[in-house]
Amino acid sequence: NDLSFLANVGILQQPVTKSTWRQGHSDTRLFSHNTQQDEVNLIDIFDEEAGSGVCGRVLDVLALNGYKPGAVSVNGIASALRSDTLSTIVIDSNGYQKFNPTASFTSNVTNKIKEINPASSIRSSLYGETWSDALFQSLGENDLLYEELESAFLNTTFPTTDLGMQLSSVAKLMKTKDARGTDRDIFNVRIGGFDHHGNIEAPLMEKLQTVNNGLEAFVTELRDFQGIWDDVAIVVVSEFARTLMGNTGNGSDHAWGGNYFVASGSLDGGRILGSFPSNLTNDGPFVFEPGIVIPSSPWESFWNGIAQWFGVSTENDLTTVLPNRNAFLNDLWTQSDLFTIPPTQAPIPSTPAPVISTFAPSQSPTTSSSSSTCEDTTLRFKVEWNEKLIMRDCIWIGNRATIQRCNIEGVSAACRETCGTCSSCEDTTLRFKVEWNGKLIMRDCIWIGNRATIQRCNIEGVPEACPVTCGICP
Repeated sequence: NDLSFLANVGILQQPVTKSTWRQGHSDTRLFSHNTQQDEVNLIDIFDEEAGSGVCGRVLDVLALNGYKPGAVSVNGIASALRSDTLSTIVIDSNGYQKFNPTASFTSNVTNKIKEINPASSIRSSLYGETWSDALFQSLGENDLLYEELESAFLNTTFPTTDLGMQLSSVAKLMKTKDARGTDRDIFNVRIGGFDHHGNIEAPLMEKLQTVNNGLEAFVTELRDFQGIWDDVAIVVVSEFARTLMGNTGNGSDHAWGGNYFVASGSLDGGRILGSFPSNLTNDGPFVFEPGIVIPSSPWESFWNGIAQWFGVSTENDLTTVLPNRNAFLNDLWTQSDLFTIPPTQAPIPSTPAPVISTFAPSQSPTTSSSSSTCEDTTLRFKVEWNEKLIMRDCIWIGNRATIQRCNIEGVSAACRETCGTCSSCEDTTLRFKVEWNGKLIMRDCIWIGNRATIQRCNIEGVPEACPVTCGICP
């Protein structure tokens, strides 16, 4: 009971039917490898957290809440691990290469590099210090990881396939968490070669056997020798499934909803989560030619429970990880739907950085209860940070780098308490997310004032973001 299947899962912009699926997915390109690979790695169909991956956002949230997360890929740059705050360690599955491996019998290149990239001096620029800091950090990580991985021993023999070697590297890396100083890690491995448009049967069976052999060795090592299987979850994803109907070349073509699986020692397993269409012919209400199945569950359903199990607990943080989750609130799986127990030895998160607030006295008496307080908006808004457009809120503004974040255009008007701008009263220029007529939409204060202003100002968080339009200024 350590494995469960996920039935008919896929990328969804919103719930759709056979008659509405095309117009209901105008923000993506279905059936395209490169687009759907991005979608399944980012889980951000409207690009509200542009530049970050679903796992990267999990790690960002954990870091803000006192955890010490790490991101490691053993198959090149992994877009799922893209983070706003953490760098990804990228390791070759063939082995970890030591920097300047010939230093013992040639000149020591490392020392020369350090000499020409010194620490701060009176002539240092911001660019130079950033470069030096990143370079010295990389050299230090290389020394540490090389020594740790060289001394890591596995009791299990892994297959010599590329996937087997990747999983072997991950099993070794799990032994280095104390040296790396992490208490939560996300690892990325990958196996390709499933695009069988012709003669599908034999190569597919070979690929599945490769997956099975690799996972069997991996689970054996973690369960029987390292004793950490209860603290590990394996999540298997792909960009899309294949058509139910074969093509003329004895193959199968690009489709949509597919079946995946999750495995863990903590899993409430032995089940099939989700649902299949009752009619799998093209005449069925959720299948169209040539055997393409409309997903019955979005990826948000599954990732919601995974994120909770991993330590993401609040609704606000879960929405940061899954920006479009509110479109599927009735379809989300929770931690208790998936797992029997949380990861063991969970750290006690440290207290988040305090919100920096400065209060200025009002110069005139207030006229209403609304104007007598200085409050941040509770809305989530879009800001540019580190050259990326991301969705955030006033809690994020106050967590760290508050002065710099309050200097982002429009933030000080939306987060007056956090930014210490209580003496001013102006509408924010930021675009924010509101619920209107049962839909979550991105709007601004101009839209609030265009029509139905009284009703729109009654939306939670809007008066604080648009005090001039809503008439609550002192």
